[in-house]
Amino acid sequence: MDRPITGGALKVTASVIVVDSTTILRDAAILVRGGIVSQVAPAISLKDAKADKVVHLPGHVLHPGFINVHSHLELSYMQGKLTPGAPFTEWIKELISLRMKTKDSTIKASIAKGVRRLVATGTTCVGDVSQTGLTAPALTGKGLRSVVFHEVLGLDPSLARERFEGLALAVEAGGAFGAGVHGGMMRHGVAPHAVYSTSPALMRMAAR
Repeated sequence: MDRPITGGALKVTASVIVVDSTTILRDAAILVRGGIVSQVAPAISLKDAKADKVVHLPGHVLHPGFINVHSHLELSYMQGKLTPGAPFTEWIKELISLRMKTKDSTIKASIAKGVRRLVATGTTCVGDVSQTGLTAPALTGKGLRSVVFHEVLGLDPSLARERFEGLALAVEAGGAFGAGVHGGMMRHGVAPHAVYSTSPALMRMAAR
């Protein structure tokens, strides 16, 4: 599903509906019209509200979807494979070494598993950092709103142009080139890794 549900009205009742951090309703209902939440109220208040489809969820809690603002789906295959508590530089070396040994097919499978886990745990929006360009295709059509932040790094200013152009090629190869694509559910951005790993020249290119 690339787009939110649109068209007719949908009414969902639940034992508990969490509206926000301070408003929790028991025996409540939510009314959705044209893909937009129009009302949230006690179920008795909306008992006469007309809807094309009604879903009853007794014993369930209905709440806004979770937002994962910073994920690294393409690194999820590394879970349990890096030394816990290692000094930062040693941890980075381990990460790079493992990445160099890992096939793209393994990374793609891990990304797909991570996307399924996001959906299964109630996440509706994700901001994912990617170096490979492999994340965007895996997120397409899963009903998640997403921003894919394509990461760039490199301290040598003489290589800034090469690194930036390499990023564009990686994005295009991953089927993710462009912004606001895939039915408006996905956007793309550029993410410099850090001030200690990215030259000012590359930072300026990313900012443009």
